[in-house]
Amino acid sequence: MEAEARNAVARARREKEKRVHELETKIAALEGQQKELAAALEDPATYQPGGSATTINRDLSALTHDLARLTAEWESVTATVSAP
Repeated sequence: MEAEARNAVARARREKEKRVHELETKIAALEGQQKELAAALEDPATYQPGGSATTINRDLSALTHDLARLTAEWESVTATVSAP
């Protein structure tokens, strides 16, 4: 019985660690996209007629929202993995 409990705890911990890794991968990808979009906004051509400033700003806003949500989840899951 005690071994089953230990196994269940270990299994839950592995699942949380897997989720942390998944979140870290997604966050890193979004941060890369965020840098690309920010660089595009620094390009003067973006603001010329027919430029894509509006689209880039919309994409950046959505990405920032997703990044904040994933970061909050990462913080929450990491706290439970680190807890005794």
